[in-house]
Order: sequence, then C-alpha cells, then structure tokens
Amino acid sequence: MGALTGYVARNAERRASTPPTGRLDPPLGLHLDEAADSKPLLPQWTLSMGGSGITIKAAFQSRAQMIQAWGKDGAGIILNNAGAIMLGGGTKDPDDLAAWSELAGKRDERTETTDGRGKVTSASQRQVPVLPPAVLANMPPGQVVVFRRGMLPALGRVEMIWQRKDLHKVARPVATTPTSNQPQNTSTTTRVETAVVDYLPLPCEEVETDVER
Repeated sequence: MGALTGYVARNAERRASTPPTGRLDPPLGLHLDEAADSKPLLPQWTLSMGGSGITIKAAFQSRAQMIQAWGKDGAGIILNNAGAIMLGGGTKDPDDLAAWSELAGKRDERTETTDGRGKVTSASQRQVPVLPPAVLANMPPGQVVVFRRGMLPALGRVEMIWQRKDLHKVARPVATTPTSNQPQNTSTTTRVETAVVDYLPLPCEEVETDVER
C-alpha cells in the first residue's frame, strides 16, 4: 500500500508540473486512513503538494503513532503543515493529552475568597487550560475538537457519511424518459448519475488528451 500510494503521489506531482499553473486540474485528494501503517513520505509531501492541487487527508490513531512512524521531527512537520486538525476522543496517553491541551491554550478564571458568612473578601484571576486533559480523554463518541489556523479551538460533532443529506442529493435516482421505440408502461425506470474519473497512466502508457478526444 505504501508503494502504491507513493506511485500515485509521484505521478500526480509530475502531471501537476505540466500545465502553466503548476496545479492539477481537476485536483487530487489523497485520503489516507491508518497512514502510519503504510508510512508514506508525509513530511515531504505536506511541504509542497498543497501548492500542486493535491490535498492530503491523513488519519492516525494517536500522536504517539505518528512519532513512531516518522520520528518526533517528522510528526512535528506533519502537524505544522496541516491546515486543520480534527481530534476525536478516546486518547489515554498522558503525553498526547498534555500536548493537545497545551495547543488549545489557556484562559483566565476568576476565583473568589469568602468569609464564614459567605461574603466575598477578595478576588483574583488564574490561568487554567481551555480543554483540560481529562476533558479531551472523556469526550463522548462523535464529538471532536477542531484546531485550525486563524481561529480558536472549536468543539464539533461529526456525522456518518451515509447520513449526510448532501451525499443523498448527489446519488438521487433520476427518472429516464422512454423513447418511442420502447414500450411504455406505468413503472418508473431510474438510473444513478455517474462521474467520469480520470486516471494516472503508467510510465510507458500513452494517453490521449481531452483536446485529442
């Protein structure tokens, strides 16, 4: 799988260098689930592929898994180059939790001191984590934290892809109209619209361009 992913990525970069814009048209999405198992060259790819019209979405079990696969420096490069990070719950590693909590930042919390009658005698402020490690470790299923450039950390909820309404609209059956040579009946014939998918040629393969077609 690592060799196949690398082959696709290298040919995509080669094709992106052909047009004057230096970008793939249409763009390519590399959706890499369990990316640490196949160990693609993510530290290098995240440095340049974004400008070539190649979008990378990589999923990992934990930050520790990234460090095991690419080392601490490699994992840091991947995280630094990521436009957005979506963190799910279930992490139990103290180092991982501390790192994500530190990334979320701190906030000022007001603390008050009262006397025996409940009267406030003094007040002060202290800094506390916005998302303590315990909160990150115990997020319910479906809840995530989104880290993105230019915005504060945000809590969100993910939705299963088969429940998305926009996906249902794309795959909605379209009724076809029978021709005069076809017998008409009361039943409705349906079809699902499909899209033409381009592919990457082998090194020795000649492929017609769209203009030649």
